[in-house]
Amino acid sequence: MQLALQPYVTAGIAIAGASLIAVPPVAVPLPGVANVQAPAIQLTGAWEDAFNAGSANLSQLVNNYGLAPGVGFQQSLVNMVGFMQLLINNDTNVTAVAEQMQDNIKTVFSSWDLLNADDATKAATTAFTIASDHNLLLGQLPGFLPPDIDAGMVNSILDFMSSPLSGVIMGALGPSIAPWVALSNSISDGDSFTEIIANMVGAYFNGATLNLNFLLPAINDAGLLPAPMQIDNLEFAFGGLLTGGEVAHAPWKVFDSTGAVAASVPVVGGSMINSLGINILGVPVLGSLGFEGHAVGPIGAWLSFSELTAQLLGAGWNEAGDGKGAPTSPVLPPWAGVQFPTVPDDYFGGAGAGEATDFAGTDLWTQVSDAIAGFQWSDLF
Repeated sequence: MQLALQPYVTAGIAIAGASLIAVPPVAVPLPGVANVQAPAIQLTGAWEDAFNAGSANLSQLVNNYGLAPGVGFQQSLVNMVGFMQLLINNDTNVTAVAEQMQDNIKTVFSSWDLLNADDATKAATTAFTIASDHNLLLGQLPGFLPPDIDAGMVNSILDFMSSPLSGVIMGALGPSIAPWVALSNSISDGDSFTEIIANMVGAYFNGATLNLNFLLPAINDAGLLPAPMQIDNLEFAFGGLLTGGEVAHAPWKVFDSTGAVAASVPVVGGSMINSLGINILGVPVLGSLGFEGHAVGPIGAWLSFSELTAQLLGAGWNEAGDGKGAPTSPVLPPWAGVQFPTVPDDYFGGAGAGEATDFAGTDLWTQVSDAIAGFQWSDLF
């Protein structure tokens, strides 16, 4: 069955659900009856759960954005200012600056889908796209597969499913699919009509988890896992509009004037593999291996990539710089500490009064030309 939700249907459900919460019934006074008040409307349990989940998700998104709005763009501007200072200090730095810019662009581009990323980029990226428990899955899954399956192909697929691009795809699909998943779950649970509407509206904002256990007989019979291993539970989490996600990166910590932690902000992010919930039985040594899916929404996925970009471009928000440590100093926007370039006293004038400075003459333009010619654009894509 194709699951698709048209925008006007989504809006209709949200408006209808919101009206059930916010609009009290209009009571017309009856003849001879005075001071009659309409009964107060209280949120049912399903509506309370949807509202509270949405509030928590929105708090996570706003807190992440509020730490450093557009942090990836901020860090790129800080880097450009630093490059300007290097060029002012010594025009022979043109080649070094060009190479660093190329490396930065290549690193960010390769992190987008992880198909051509190096190990360091993968490690930094997956901290923003994979939860801690799913890291165990990624480490163990290739070893579970039969020997006749190409391990390189499997690793490439897993890399893509762990990438920010896969998280953006899941975030884009989630708000359209999650309400229908919630509808199916509510019908299976025998919920009332009011609970069904509440769950669908809540799913649009907060997501829902699709149970895929009906596929288990076919999957287990296909021999994808060596005996006696078999999958005992399978689910897929779809995020809602406000779903922030859960990843391995330690929370951002904000410190007060005394150095104490004033706030701890869970990092946003997710991916396709992070959305997968699975339980595998018969695992050697471990016995079983299982964890639930962690959904991500569209806003959370893009915020996560912005924060990742800042890290890859050199933002020093966390202790070890490996994408997993907890920051031990104030988390500040990169732009808050920028220092614009300064020039030496004789930069615009020579030894004599009014004598113009030669900015390295034609040598500077030769270096710029060589840097542009040597820029390997094909390596970026």
